[in-house]
Amino acid sequence: MEQFLDPNDPTIPLLTKRVRLGTLLFILAAILVTHFIYLPWSDNEARLDKVRTGMAREEVETILRGPPDGLRHGGSEFYWTFHDGTANVRFDSDGKVTGKRDWYRNHGSSPMEFIRRLLRKIGL
Repeated sequence: MEQFLDPNDPTIPLLTKRVRLGTLLFILAAILVTHFIYLPWSDNEARLDKVRTGMAREEVETILRGPPDGLRHGGSEFYWTFHDGTANVRFDSDGKVTGKRDWYRNHGSSPMEFIRRLLRKIGL
């Protein structure tokens, strides 16, 4: 029977490194493709931009696609939590919008942050 790899061949460590690198690049590409296909970036921040002063709470709930997740600052500010960030909207006692805070992006929600975390995790 013929042996395919000679243990004394000096190119074997180089071949092994190339195979590891190729495998790593393939896995990274597969993860990125899966990430972009199955976790599409949302329009939540753009929806928050549609909220205007004077809007009724029901209108805001329609724009942000549901009731708020909770209250802040003594009940005058409501927040909505999404996979990519948090929206904060302030209301007066009549239930009208008096203002909104900037969109708070969750850490790790951008494609570059995803790649950085992945590379840190595998030790690169």
